Amino acid sequence: GGFIQPEDRVDILWAPTPSAWQVAFQNLKVAHVGPVGGANAQGIATSFVVFVSVDDAQALSLLFANGSYKYVLRSQADAAKNDTVTSGGTTLPALNSRFHVPTP
Repeated sequence: GGFIQPEDRVDILWAPTPSAWQVAFQNLKVAHVGPVGGANAQGIATSFVVFVSVDDAQALSLLFANGSYKYVLRSQADAAKNDTVTSGGTTLPALNSRFHVPTP
């Protein structure tokens, strides 16, 4: 219990600075836990795969490269809800605007 498993839902929290945490993505469905190409892991896993749109995958890549992030395991009661999906492509300025990151 308490470990992320396939079919679970997670939220991703992101912080461009250590004191500015915010919800970046909500209710993402976990497709696979553990190394790609391997069997689903049990217990603590070092990686997992979530279902997102191509645009959200690009946004996630930029988030991971520009700040800190955490995963939050959601309640099983959320299992029937739809994934969060956006569209339109992402650039770093668009990401900063989307997540209200102050520009220096």
